[in-house]
Amino acid sequence: MCGLWVAARRVLSVVGVVVVAVAALYGLLGPFTELIAGPELGELRGKERFDALTSTRQLVLASVGGALAAIGVVVTTRTYTANKRGQVTDRYGKAVALLACDKLDERLGGLYALEHVMRESPTDHRAVVDVLMAFIREHSADRVRDPDGDPRPGPDIQAAVDIVGRRPWRRERGPLDFTGARLSGADFTGARLEKAVFTGADLTAARFTRATLTHARFRGGSAVRADFSHARLTGADFVDVPLAASVFEDAGLVGTRFVGCDLRRTRFAVRSSSTVVLRDCVLVELDWTAEGRWRGIDEQDNELDPAAVDYFTRVRGEIIRRDHERESSYPGTWSTGDE
Repeated sequence: MCGLWVAARRVLSVVGVVVVAVAALYGLLGPFTELIAGPELGELRGKERFDALTSTRQLVLASVGGALAAIGVVVTTRTYTANKRGQVTDRYGKAVALLACDKLDERLGGLYALEHVMRESPTDHRAVVDVLMAFIREHSADRVRDPDGDPRPGPDIQAAVDIVGRRPWRRERGPLDFTGARLSGADFTGARLEKAVFTGADLTAARFTRATLTHARFRGGSAVRADFSHARLTGADFVDVPLAASVFEDAGLVGTRFVGCDLRRTRFAVRSSSTVVLRDCVLVELDWTAEGRWRGIDEQDNELDPAAVDYFTRVRGEIIRRDHERESSYPGTWSTGDE
């Protein structure tokens, strides 16, 4: 009995649709057509009236067909967008789930799947970046050893670093946050890290060659033996960061500040337009290979060994002294530009 009632309801629904369609068609081709044709139709007789109605009906049908086609395009577009969004959401969920797998190949697959989602969906850009940064911070302690026995990130962590470093250029709400990450030996070559935060990060022997680090913030942690060759460090801040034996070969250091940093045996071969700010730094065995001029150096702010004092006074022709007459907002500024 229930089955018969369902079948009857379906038949009635079909009949109702047909009746509505016939009524709509009659209204369009009948009264509506005569209304569109205007009062002139009443003055026509015979074949002229028939031809006028036929032309008007063709115009009405064409207009209705165009409207239905436009509606169809809108509906199709919305359906496609909804389906695509659903697919992206599904891929995002599966990719995130893969990051928790024990197998390295599955984690790598999840990382590269997230990269595809980020490139295809600007809406998900920030969410993907947040997931990648959380993955780096939480799992960077799981390091491996290179052939020399030095620690370096595992392949999955390095892959995540590579992905965030080459992410698409889009407006972002906040900087990359590497706070507390253990990334000794990591390769940031050519990475986009503008305004990145490296508070307490272990960057020992990390490579930042040709990386963009404009206005990046380094606080604490370690960057001993790090390589910043050809990096863009405009406006970057290094505060209380051990940088012993690091290299700044041809780095862009416009307005770069080093405060409370250990710069023992650090090599600076900087560009002619660079301006370096030093304060409370250890400059023992510092290696400066670029022509330049120090101004406003405060011997009590920076710890220099006798070799460094002799180097700056004799070779560069400058006198290292406390400058009371011309105070600088940042004591210990070195510039290679002409004044």
